[in-house]
Amino acid sequence: MDKSDVRDDLHYIHSPSEFKNTKVTYQNQRKIDFKEDLINLNLWRFFTKQTITGSVIKIIGDQLEFFARDTRDKIKLSKKLNKSFFKITKQHTNALRSINNRRYIANYFYGDNWNIEGKKSVNFSVDNLSKLKKFLVIIIN
Repeated sequence: MDKSDVRDDLHYIHSPSEFKNTKVTYQNQRKIDFKEDLINLNLWRFFTKQTITGSVIKIIGDQLEFFARDTRDKIKLSKKLNKSFFKITKQHTNALRSINNRRYIANYFYGDNWNIEGKKSVNFSVDNLSKLKKFLVIIIN
C-alpha cells in the first residue's frame, strides 16, 4: 500500500463486496472508441488511436517529451546539488519525480478532504487487506 492508494481506492469504494456474475463479456473497446471519437469530433485522439501513423507520431512525441522532462529535471538537480549535469543519473530524476507528486495527491491528506474522503479510503484499504489476509489463511490451510 502506498500514498497513491488513498486516491485510487475511492474508485472502488462502492463496489459490491461479492461479484455474483463472474462471466465476462468481451467488448471491442476500439470500436467503441472509434464511434465515440467520430461523434465528439476528437480528431487527434481518433488519429492517434485508430491509425498506425498516428500511433507512431504519438510514440515519438511521448519519447521527446520524456527526454525534455528528464533533461529539465537533470538541470534542476545539478544546480541544486552543485554537481555536474552529466553526473546526474536517471535514478536521480526518477527519485525526484516520485517524491514530487505531492501536489497530485496532497488534497487527500490535508484539510477537510482528509476527514471526508481520506479516512474513508484508508479504512476501505485496511478492510480489504484484512479480507485478503483471511482469504490467504484459508487457502494455505
